[in-house]
Amino acid sequence: GGAAGGPGSRTARLGDGSRFFNAKDVMPRYHGAVVQAFELARRRLRPDLRRLLIYGEYFGGFWPDGRVEPGLKKIQGGVAYSPGHHFYAFDVSLDGEGYVDFEEARELLLEAGFPLVAEPIRRGTLDEVLAVDVETLETGIPPRLGLPMPSSCRIAEGVVLRPVREVAVGDRGGRAIVKKKAQAFWEATSQPAMAQKTAAERGASGLPGADRLVELARGLINENRLRAVISKDPALLDEGQAPRLAGLLCKDVLEDFAKLYSDEEAAEGPKGATMLRKAVFAMARAFVDGSIASIRADVG
Repeated sequence: GGAAGGPGSRTARLGDGSRFFNAKDVMPRYHGAVVQAFELARRRLRPDLRRLLIYGEYFGGFWPDGRVEPGLKKIQGGVAYSPGHHFYAFDVSLDGEGYVDFEEARELLLEAGFPLVAEPIRRGTLDEVLAVDVETLETGIPPRLGLPMPSSCRIAEGVVLRPVREVAVGDRGGRAIVKKKAQAFWEATSQPAMAQKTAAERGASGLPGADRLVELARGLINENRLRAVISKDPALLDEGQAPRLAGLLCKDVLEDFAKLYSDEEAAEGPKGATMLRKAVFAMARAFVDGSIASIRADVG
């Protein structure tokens, strides 16, 4: 039989008319590799395979000297990966049922012809890989694309720690994955609240009580987070979607806030939590209203 497919966001396939970060123009270059990966997976892993999902990071469109390939939009800012757009493959799922072990997935993707596939920067015990100094770690993407290292904007976001073989965790079959992110990355991408959390061992300071909660939450509202919310559903950029987008941004902020500052939130009680939710939605709506036009122009 044949194989058909196409690129998608985190929640849905991108339509044929989508101009989402130039994906319609860029992603077809990977179609041959996708088809080859499907055939390899069906021969080696599952003869009755019906659907192959390849997960990765779509990135690029930013360089410190402003050199960007004509017509391309900036996908991420703060870190210079490439003036062009590329796809970095890192996970494979068979029929949406779990994930293929790291080495097996990597071998399949490389043999299929994907030019950029996740590779380990260190192997070892959990303690050994946790010892990676993310504060001095620089991105390795430009050299893999044949580019020189940029003069600035080269800090790596961090590292993803994962077992060689997939391990299910919890009743819902979650993945055993740890992300260790750099404070320097949060600072470089203007995300002060995350930088503050990463440096929490140095002690927190700020306003007392509920006002401090609002200020902490304010630091979680930024363009990178808004773009990440939009990446899950490009239709959020449509006219009339600003209230829904603000609500989803608010939800995303509050979820991270609960993880980062649960003790502080609990100390303020139910009234403080209610006030926080209202304040975060108001800030999220204002941020969306002030940012949506420029993001629409970027995405096209």
